[in-house]
Amino acid sequence: MVIYEAAHAIVNMKQTTAKELAPAVSVLQLFCGSSKPTLRFAAVRTLNKVSALLCCSVDIYQLAMGYKMLTDIALLLLT
Repeated sequence: MVIYEAAHAIVNMKQTTAKELAPAVSVLQLFCGSSKPTLRFAAVRTLNKVSALLCCSVDIYQLAMGYKMLTDIALLLLT
């Protein structure tokens, strides 16, 4: 739980960069696979906050490339 609180504190800091958020996000992603439902809920809730804060800074090019990669993977799976 201490690790979650540290990640939560990093997310709630003002003026954090993506480089500073990366370790916190990776820990929260690991917690999403936890066997404890409370920890999973807290991790998803905090990741949602990260996505809400950074939604405006996502580059359109990154979205397009991500969509292209998903369609390429889907085509490979279907063949």
